[in-house]
Amino acid sequence: DLPKNEYIEKIQKADEWGGAIELKLFSDMFEIKKQARAMAGKLLELVDEDTLSYNRVVEAYKLPKDTPAEQQLRLDVIQDALKAAAHAPFQTLEQSAAAMELVKDVIAHGNPNCITDAGMAAEMVNSAVRGAAYNVGINLLDIKDPGFVAQLRQKSVQILNSVQKETDAIRLILEKAVNLEGL
Repeated sequence: DLPKNEYIEKIQKADEWGGAIELKLFSDMFEIKKQARAMAGKLLELVDEDTLSYNRVVEAYKLPKDTPAEQQLRLDVIQDALKAAAHAPFQTLEQSAAAMELVKDVIAHGNPNCITDAGMAAEMVNSAVRGAAYNVGINLLDIKDPGFVAQLRQKSVQILNSVQKETDAIRLILEKAVNLEGL
């Protein structure tokens, strides 16, 4: 037990455990929690956007097609709706991938006893990104604009591959941490 003045001096030092270090870690984890909650809110909004986009595709297919002008208008509206329907899960893909940075921060700076929880978060991020990429892919199938399709597919694959590499690296860290290397 230190006298009050000595204790105050000690906890204000950036290199002393029991004060500034703990406060920094707490502050970092609190910031990660804030960012994660904001991401979760955005992802919920994107679920609604994805639903609305799909509904627009369904409605576009219901447009009249009796005359050549109606057929062309219907085709244009369908293509626009399909592009929007592909963009919605792409935004989900991007937002989910951004969550991996938070997971990496928790693994690097969080409580070592919680590393397996962070590992499960990485697996969930990987699954979310993969699921969103599948949804992008299915929505690209009927789009007639090859440039749009190629660009969105390339970006999706890049993000998917990046998140997969990060997940693989985190798996290795976890396997070492829990003595299950070579799992």
